Amino acid sequence: MENDLKFTMTAIIAAVKSGKEISIRISGTSMLPTFQNGDMVCIRSHPNYQVGDILVIIRNDHFIVHRLVGIMVTSKGKYYLTKGDHNTFVDRWYPHQKVLAKVISQN
Repeated sequence: MENDLKFTMTAIIAAVKSGKEISIRISGTSMLPTFQNGDMVCIRSHPNYQVGDILVIIRNDHFIVHRLVGIMVTSKGKYYLTKGDHNTFVDRWYPHQKVLAKVISQN
């Protein structure tokens, strides 16, 4: 099962980085009421992200789908701060390389 998950993540990452739009399933409740557990969303890579976009972050062995609430540019690069709509706390700052895509529609 774990190997299947890694294969699926690798395939999703490769597809998105090649410019394809793909659908993924939302898991969890951190984005309520925007997305329900089990909702399908279409994602696509984008050269620029804006506060308010819903991003797909690569974190360890899973994806995080949270709203962009802050952007910081430093001498080391661009960083994004995200937060689940239902969460009372923000996530950590993620470097640009960890942002896979943004949600472009809900299926």
